Amino acid sequence: MEMIVETNQNENEFLPEKEKAKLSFCIKETARLWRRYHLDYNQSGYIVKQTRKELEIKNDKPKSKVIQRLSEAECNSLIDYAYNMKSSYAMILKTLLFTGVRVSELVSIKIEHINFNECELFIERGKGDKERVIPLFKFLSDEIRTYVNDRRAGYLFESRSNTKFSTRRIQQIVSQIGKEVGIRQSIHPHLFRHTIATYLLNKGVPIDRVQMFLGHSKIETTQIYAKTNIFNLKESIKQLEFKDEKKNEDKPQFVYGDPKSLQWR
Repeated sequence: MEMIVETNQNENEFLPEKEKAKLSFCIKETARLWRRYHLDYNQSGYIVKQTRKELEIKNDKPKSKVIQRLSEAECNSLIDYAYNMKSSYAMILKTLLFTGVRVSELVSIKIEHINFNECELFIERGKGDKERVIPLFKFLSDEIRTYVNDRRAGYLFESRSNTKFSTRRIQQIVSQIGKEVGIRQSIHPHLFRHTIATYLLNKGVPIDRVQMFLGHSKIETTQIYAKTNIFNLKESIKQLEFKDEKKNEDKPQFVYGDPKSLQWR
């Protein structure tokens, strides 16, 4: 299990409303002084900085947020084990991983939402009721086509009663597979979303395209995955080493251009 550590330096900038009310008088007095001396932006900024220095006011230690993700070996182990349990479980894991959909989006996917000819998946109601189109890896599109067989409508993943899975049931399936495979950290559906996001960025896909792929409304959310960690650094160094070309012939390569051209080869 690999982790990305995000340092959020903006959290301490937000104050409770009660504290803001207490500071209103101080703000008015400060504004009065700045008007008196006709301070501009740079001058006022300099005064704030020097005042903090004079009073020895220091910023609290920034909080760190740990973003977990799966390694390639762990993904393969989970998917292989899922195939031995039930083919539908393996397809659930693959869809979570290679589309990056949220679990709430996964359970709502209908067969008619998939354009197999164009390798596209339509998300009807994403987070915030937003729609988006996700480009599908060609191999995943082909596997889903085989999986649905002659079904032309209905939910992609259905229970025995031909109704859609609940998000809780998907969480249980993923967790169960993780435990049986023997991965120590708890495995949950969102972990696959973290994994594909980091993978795409590490392969050079522009961050704005990854933002569109994941359906993030703000690019700052996507930037969490762009934080450099020791694993990424090691991988970058490895790629600079001279290797035998024959050993890399079958190495998967991510190719991008237009978002629709995302493919695994």
